[in-house]
Amino acid sequence: MSRSRKNIRLKGFNYSSNGSYFITICTIERKLFFGEVLNMEVVLNDVGEMAKRFWKGVPAHFPNVSLDRYVIMPNHIHGIVIINHKNKFESVGTCHGMSLPSIRDGSVGPRHGVALHDDGESEHQIQKCQNQFSKPIPESLSVIINQYKAAVKSGCNKNGHADFYWQPRFYDHYNK
Repeated sequence: MSRSRKNIRLKGFNYSSNGSYFITICTIERKLFFGEVLNMEVVLNDVGEMAKRFWKGVPAHFPNVSLDRYVIMPNHIHGIVIINHKNKFESVGTCHGMSLPSIRDGSVGPRHGVALHDDGESEHQIQKCQNQFSKPIPESLSVIINQYKAAVKSGCNKNGHADFYWQPRFYDHYNK
């Protein structure tokens, strides 16, 4: 029995756009992997400290990204990711939360699942491009979060916490 998952990304929104994104990333089954609450205060364990260190390191890996406030709770993280591309590139839209580049030379065009801008593309061009994939745009929100999640999981695997897993995907709220 296959269950289809609801796409939680905004249809047609460009997740590589400049702006502030409030995100929430949860652990699998909301397990308390990052620590516990003692006397109304979160006390991080080794995995929580690793998650914190890697979170603070995100801007070192993504030069056009800065971080604002964040909080690590025992089973999830809230944070504000600010994307600021100084030389804005064009992109078409999103594919399951991944921003894809716009190639306007006529050879490839928009990809499957991409929310298209109404720029006069013919139905034939759109159908021709279905089921094609592209590399995600560097420094789009999905790439940033996926890289962060992968780094934490890898760190956990290397440090005796192979039972650590993230919940698939993440939640976001955009603010210009």
